[in-house]
Amino acid sequence: MVHDAHCEDNTLHNMLTSLSAPEFPVAFGVIRQVTSTSFDENIWKQINEEKQNSKFSSVDELMNSGVTWEIE
Repeated sequence: MVHDAHCEDNTLHNMLTSLSAPEFPVAFGVIRQVTSTSFDENIWKQINEEKQNSKFSSVDELMNSGVTWEIE
């Protein structure tokens, strides 16, 4: 078995970090190094996609759309 730090599947990486018995060697160094988008980038992407697909461009449009109700 060959360890690949750039493998997308993290199963082997998790197994390496969970070896803690004295008879097993300790894994150290770069266990996983996968290039991916950051959480912040994903949030901004999702916000921009929702803005593009939204029926309303402002809160005023939403409030005047007729899909509202009054609570007395």
